[in-house]
Amino acid sequence: MLKEPLCNENRAKKSYRELAILLHMSHPNIIRLLDAYTTACDARSMKDLYFVFDFLPQNLDGFIRDKVKLEEEIVKTFTYQMLCGLRFIHEAGVVHRDLKPDNIGITEDLRVKIIDFGLSRLNSNYDDDDTAFTEYPFTKCFRAPETFLFPGAYNTQFDLWSVGCIVAFMYLGYSLIKQQKNQLDELKEQLKITGSPDAILLAKLSPNIRAYFENDDDDRFTQFSLSEFLVDASALSLSMLDGLLVLDPDRRFSAKKALEHHFFADLLDNNANESTNRIIPDASFSDRNATIEDWQNRIWDTITVIREIDLNNHI
Repeated sequence: MLKEPLCNENRAKKSYRELAILLHMSHPNIIRLLDAYTTACDARSMKDLYFVFDFLPQNLDGFIRDKVKLEEEIVKTFTYQMLCGLRFIHEAGVVHRDLKPDNIGITEDLRVKIIDFGLSRLNSNYDDDDTAFTEYPFTKCFRAPETFLFPGAYNTQFDLWSVGCIVAFMYLGYSLIKQQKNQLDELKEQLKITGSPDAILLAKLSPNIRAYFENDDDDRFTQFSLSEFLVDASALSLSMLDGLLVLDPDRRFSAKKALEHHFFADLLDNNANESTNRIIPDASFSDRNATIEDWQNRIWDTITVIREIDLNNHI
């Protein structure tokens, strides 16, 4: 059940967006929406919304905590599957924005499933309710530096930083980026991995943020080698991570580029990674003038279509 899905315009829009995005997700490494329903008798009286998914016995966080240590082959396999699912998501024009071990489901046969699209957005689609993401308390260890460097301007590269942090988590059993009380301290932790922004990135920053780096006169942005932290990671794994944990999102690996890395040479399946070209239209998501009643009607209509399709499939 979604929490208070229709209590105001932003929550109603979020609920509709999550439903619409989930309906477009059809991939072995993405959670499958089986059904969506409400207990209401009509759109106007609708207050609740339920999603039904395939059963997942555990998530990546629980899987790791149950193990003493993950072998690199498991790390590689899980990472490859995450990237396959993520490539599909991104080629549909969607940014997940909340990738973390809790949101990586694991089936009994060790298949990865990306779950929880509650914070997802269409690529480069900024909404008024995006401010809630900046204050969201559970993603800080895995969210990308763009939350400080380019507030509100997130694209698909945001998710690739999160994947890098998840890979490090699989090796370490804990977060590479330590939890901090504010965004500035969080950025300082990230800069220990990436080093200070170079001239190319500085030129892209707003004057206020650029001044923060240009006025720096101490060693707080000293870069450490990933090999110092991830002592069990192979050279190929570290090379792949070097492409994910890049401060400048424009120079960070895409999911497609990461999948082409030699680290995955023995897993590469060209058929599984063909382009989907299934861009989700964004007109209905970006309607800033829609009322709660408008969103109720859209959700109701969508649920009705789901039920009609399901009924026809069983006739």
